[in-house]
Amino acid sequence: MGRRLSAPTEPSEMRVSVSLPALVASPEQHHRSKVRVEGYARFEFEGNTLCPDQGRADWKACLWLDIEGVADPGFRRARVAIEGTFDGENLGHLGIAGGAIGQITVITRIK
Repeated sequence: MGRRLSAPTEPSEMRVSVSLPALVASPEQHHRSKVRVEGYARFEFEGNTLCPDQGRADWKACLWLDIEGVADPGFRRARVAIEGTFDGENLGHLGIAGGAIGQITVITRIK
């Protein structure tokens, strides 16, 4: 499942720091851009997500994490900074999320 966004066809090469709520609210603004975003990550079967807080009140406020090819970060839940490519059309497993981060290059745990 997904949505179609009218965004540039070429992905942005420059990484942008952006808040998670801003990505979810205006996915077309950063679609296919390299981003750095902070939030609370959960790595679990069919539920790899980055949410604005530890609770899971609203899946649409979270981003799906496409972790294919990413080394195990060594934790299952933590506050993190993630760098990767934002996809505003990919709504994750069963279309539950507000977008996705793929092609992840950095997952850093924040204390």
